[in-house]
Amino acid sequence: MMESKGFPLKQGIEDHHFPSTANQSKEITQNLYGRSAPPSHQTVKLLTAAIVGATLLFLSGLTLTGTVIALIMATPVLVLSSPILVPAGIVMLLIAAGFVFSGGCGMAAMTVMAWLYNYVSNYAAAKQRATAYGQFVMLDI
Repeated sequence: MMESKGFPLKQGIEDHHFPSTANQSKEITQNLYGRSAPPSHQTVKLLTAAIVGATLLFLSGLTLTGTVIALIMATPVLVLSSPILVPAGIVMLLIAAGFVFSGGCGMAAMTVMAWLYNYVSNYAAAKQRATAYGQFVMLDI
């Protein structure tokens, strides 16, 4: 084998033209992860997340299947009892709307009362400060 300037002139075909599979996978891994493989704790995190995600996806599929089966089983009962359920549902909706409206009016009343209390107390405090310094106070009300 002849050498020129420290480099071999003849290399084996297996070394230069056809790299082995192990070398290819090592090069791909180095290109993906910046010359080093990911740490083992990152691999464990990835595997744990994948397992938990797959399990939850499976459970959500089971829940969806059970819901569809229950709906199919309950449809005849709902259709037969709809003359009772529809008016009852309307009444329940009106009752719930009444409670929500009543709560909203109560919250609005409490907000107005709090604003009024702050306004009056601030006005009274400003009036006391003004009279303490002998200033003329003009009523805005």
